[in-house]
Amino acid sequence: MKKWIYNCEAGFSMIELLVGISILSIALVPIAGFFVNNTRMVNDIDQQSQALNLAKRVIEDLKGTAVQADKLNQDFTTQLEAAEESWNQKTPKDLQNELDVQGQYQIEVTLENHSGSDLKEVTVEVFWNSNQTDPPSVKLETLLARR
Repeated sequence: MKKWIYNCEAGFSMIELLVGISILSIALVPIAGFFVNNTRMVNDIDQQSQALNLAKRVIEDLKGTAVQADKLNQDFTTQLEAAEESWNQKTPKDLQNELDVQGQYQIEVTLENHSGSDLKEVTVEVFWNSNQTDPPSVKLETLLARR
């Protein structure tokens, strides 16, 4: 019986082991690439979500300014223009400190008259830094009316 144990050649040879590892590595490289791309896309989506929330916050602030101007019997247009200028002057550092925003964002707010003196078209565009040549942005538009 001892002779059978020593003469048994069952198992893997070195060539079989190398072929198996090669096939495994060929399969793992695309899977690793998938995880890298997935992480990059999650980061891009996170930045876009923060930019969208920031744009919504600016629009809500402008709506509040319009309501407050009406309650205090102040000039609607003057108050909105002051708020527009205030938002346009904020630097990315200001946004990080005041609004707890992670990342470098720049806000561009524009006000235009829209078919009447008491109706304003508000456009809020938020840009952020990325590795792309054309900086990505989120753009929201709404109409504000004197109440």
